[in-house]
Amino acid sequence: MLSHICLTWLLLVLLTGSTVSESIVIGEVGQDITVPCRYSVWNRDSITSMCWGRGSCPNSKCSRPIIWTDGWRVTEQHSSRYQLKGDLHRGDVSLTIVDARESDSGTYCCRVEVPGWFNDQRINRKVVVRKEYFYNIKKMGGSAGLVAFQRPRGMGSHSALEEENPAEENVYIMD
Repeated sequence: MLSHICLTWLLLVLLTGSTVSESIVIGEVGQDITVPCRYSVWNRDSITSMCWGRGSCPNSKCSRPIIWTDGWRVTEQHSSRYQLKGDLHRGDVSLTIVDARESDSGTYCCRVEVPGWFNDQRINRKVVVRKEYFYNIKKMGGSAGLVAFQRPRGMGSHSALEEENPAEENVYIMD
């Protein structure tokens, strides 16, 4: 009976793994984006290693790792655009993406290594990097007056006269 309970518990732990939470971080192209991740530090002995990777958190380590720390300093960094600017000694292991690009959009995994089996803190963050949103004023020939409209983000062109750029709001001035 006891062996059946132990086997059931072991299978439950192996198949479910630790809890993974997820949230969304939105930023703009060209700006620095901070993707939050923290863990509790009670004393020097509770400072631990962690990694950030692209894609959802796997059962162990980080898939497609981009930066690692031993808890005291960055030990591996795949690009200078990925930085840990927080206070590592206090558990602030937030990822800063410098000069964000649209290609930086996607899921990131923050994995803090906690001693013991299946104890790691795993947090998935979905990052959305959007183009800058600005007004574009264009002068057009023809009748006098002012024509202005807004295009919702991500929508196609309202007119064949517009350039195809879903991140713009266009204002046309008619002469």
